[in-house]
Amino acid sequence: MDPVQAVAAAHLLTADLAVPIHYDAIHSPPVYTQVDGPAEAFAAAAAEQGVEARILEPGTTLAWA
Repeated sequence: MDPVQAVAAAHLLTADLAVPIHYDAIHSPPVYTQVDGPAEAFAAAAAEQGVEARILEPGTTLAWA
């Protein structure tokens, strides 16, 4: 999925929080072609869809209870 599709999936699943993973890590045309600014695209699409999103820096963790 690209960032916009990932947000659409989170929206359809009524996720409480969406955190993108594997962005800037996969480039395997023609199956998946990396998009420019994937984290920014994800955040913008999330804001448009009203999905709460958090972008984590590589190596950081998110405590979830």
